Order: sequence, then structure tokens, then C-alpha cells
Amino acid sequence: MSLSEQFTQPGAGVTENGLERSIHFLLGATIVASGFALTAMFDPSARPLAYALWTILGAVIVLAGRRRAGVRSGDTRDHELRALAAIRQLDDDAAESRLQAVRTLAEIADAWTAGRQACIDALCAYLRRPSSGTDLERRVRKTTMRLIGSHLRPDAASPWHGCDLNLAGAVIDGGCFAGADFSSGLVDFTGARFVGDSVLFSQARFTGATVRFTRAHFAAEKVDFGGAEFGGGSRVDFTNARVDTGTLDFSYCRLSRSSMSFDAAQFVDGLVDFYGARLDRSKLSFSGARFGATLFRLSHLLLTRAEVSFLDTRPAPEALDITGVTGTISFSGGEC
Repeated sequence: MSLSEQFTQPGAGVTENGLERSIHFLLGATIVASGFALTAMFDPSARPLAYALWTILGAVIVLAGRRRAGVRSGDTRDHELRALAAIRQLDDDAAESRLQAVRTLAEIADAWTAGRQACIDALCAYLRRPSSGTDLERRVRKTTMRLIGSHLRPDAASPWHGCDLNLAGAVIDGGCFAGADFSSGLVDFTGARFVGDSVLFSQARFTGATVRFTRAHFAAEKVDFGGAEFGGGSRVDFTNARVDTGTLDFSYCRLSRSSMSFDAAQFVDGLVDFYGARLDRSKLSFSGARFGATLFRLSHLLLTRAEVSFLDTRPAPEALDITGVTGTISFSGGEC
């Protein structure tokens, strides 16, 4: 259920006195949001944060328009105020101020279930903004990635499972999603650039989620999916992705009733490793991919009623290790 829908449920309205207080707050919030919107008009990098700000403000507008009996709890009003202030603070020039805003939004997301997705959207919007590249900015971004990753683990005190994660177009310089649980929802890294430090998805579980790495660019030391599990009809899309260097590691991963597509991807250099992976009633496709000097290791791949195909590739991968494969791999012009 969306944030606006949560606010429009029966019993979520306000009395006349509550409405008056809400309008006073709304006027102040509108001034803040309008200032942010004007900034976004001249600075495109500020637009994602402006959208997140207006998402929360829109919920307040809906709430203020209700005249049913009952008053919002003090906690809810406090969450709204703190969230709006923190989103504004993400645009502060001081890195320490932005770091505090990130931590505040994570705290609010823990405590405010109705506003959790909006807070996560604001954190992701910050990561999608262009980075200044300074050490302080890297610290803020790494902290943001760490907070998101830690909340997706099964042992998280206030888990964010099932929430959407939109990092489309972001520059990802290190991050740990090891052991994370991506249950349902959308995990979107479309057009993201993986650079610098390793990004870990090792032992992560993708159950019923839609995972997009479409047009993603891999140049990090390592992007590690080792031991990850993809099940429940998960769809993992690397279509038109590009691997320039480093390692894309899927060793010992498991696909069950799921699909993974590298169709039309470009492999320039580096290593793509599926050593010991298991596919059960699943599909792994490299159709239409283009290959350079990238080493493909598919050794000891176990296929159970599964399909792996390199159809219409340009050219076929020369450095391909298929030692000990159990099952059939399809190539243009034949199988092996």
C-alpha cells in the first residue's frame, strides 16, 4: 500500500482543530518544498530529492484535506516533520550534515512503517545524484549503502524486506548486500556504474523479486553473487550490460524456477564466473552477446531441466571453460 493510501484509510482524518494545525504545518512545508522545487528547475541533480520531498508532502496534503473524527498521533506528525527536514538536509553543502540526514532517514524508516518506502526512495535518490568524488562524499555514500544493506538482512531489527530499491543510473563504489533478502519488490540497477571497490551480493536471496541490471556497466574490482539464491520466479536482467574489467562472480549460485539474461551484453575483459552454479528448471541466456577477452568459467555447472544458451553471439567466447558441466549448453550451430 502506498504512502498516500495509508493516510486516506478510515480513521486517518483530523478534527477541525487538527486540520487547522495541519494547515499551518502545510503552509510552512510548502514554502520549504517550493524552494527545493525551484532549485531543481536549475539543477537537474536535485530533482530526485525534490520528488521524494513532494511524495511526503503530498501525503500531508491528503491528510489535511480529511475532516473525519480523530487526530493523527504525535509520533506521525513528528515523523513527517523530521523526514521533510532530513530530505532538505541532504542538499546541504557540509558532508557531516548530509551524513546525519542519511542516518535520520534510516531511523524514521525503521519507526514509521507508512513512510518507509518514501524514506528509502529519498536515500536512493541521494545515491543517484552525481558525486563530487571527495573522500567525505564517498564516506556519506558508503554509509548510505551500508545502512540499506544492513536493513535487508534476515536478522535486521527493523527489516526493509519487500521494499523497492531504485538505484538506476547510480555510481556504485563499494557496498555490501551480502546475505540480504530481496523478497518481492523491484531491485533496479538499470544503467548503474559499478566502479572501484567490490560490491557484495554473496549469499543473498532473491525470491520473487524483479532484479534489473539492464545497461549496467561493470568496472569494479568484483561484483560478487557467490552462493546467492534466485528462486520463486525471480527475473534477473543483465540485458545490454557491459563488463569492462574485474570479476562478475556467480560461483555456487543457485537458480530455481528463475531466469537470468545477458542478452546483447558486451564482455570486453575480466572474468565471468559460474563455477559450481546450479540451475533447476531455469534459464541462463547470453543470446546476441558480444565477446572480447573476457574469460567465462562455467566449469562444474549442474543443469537440471535447465537451459544455457549462447545463440547468435558475436563472436562466440574463445576463453570458455566448460569442464565438468552436467547438462547441455546451446551454441549457434550446435550444442555441447
